[in-house]
Amino acid sequence: MSGHPVSLSAEQIAADPCLLAADIETRSGHRFGVRPLIQGDASELGMFFDALTDATRRVYGPHPLNSEHAVMLCAHIDYARCLRFIALGPIGVSAEQVAAYMILELGIRDGDATRYAQIDQPLDGATTATFAPVVADAWQEHGLGSAMFHVVVDAARCVGRQRIILMGGVRDDNPRARHVYEKLGFQHVRGFFAGGIDNHDMILRL
Repeated sequence: MSGHPVSLSAEQIAADPCLLAADIETRSGHRFGVRPLIQGDASELGMFFDALTDATRRVYGPHPLNSEHAVMLCAHIDYARCLRFIALGPIGVSAEQVAAYMILELGIRDGDATRYAQIDQPLDGATTATFAPVVADAWQEHGLGSAMFHVVVDAARCVGRQRIILMGGVRDDNPRARHVYEKLGFQHVRGFFAGGIDNHDMILRL
């Protein structure tokens, strides 16, 4: 995102979401366009959600992953509270589709804030963002998520965030995701038990 403004307001993003858009490339050379979600994306996002396998839903579940929820998300976009990104592609293919979806909430959820406070690491909601990803089954392990995440990080900096935490942490039984987060610069903070499984809090300081 070189050349983009150093800081952006929610009003500026709403007026032109493409200010936070960028093209990325996977390890296999496939290119995708990444941009914030807009109201007209409901149908494509719904198809993406509905096509996810149960295995993917088990480890990536920030909210209901179905077409009905996609309609709700696109009807209630608020760039001041949450930036939702989609990756469309591959570029050059006749029918580009949503291949990944990432949430960057501008603030901290109560449960996450409580866990960090318990270990004497309170977080400032004005400068912290909360992250959650979902990548289509067909594009997992292609480097799409990692490439897309760099666009999300640039956006976080543009809206004044100084750190990113994981929404609800990352599951202990998802070592692939933990490894990816470590490669992206996230640091392990603590382990915790929730939802009947072990989890890990991780943080990225920008």
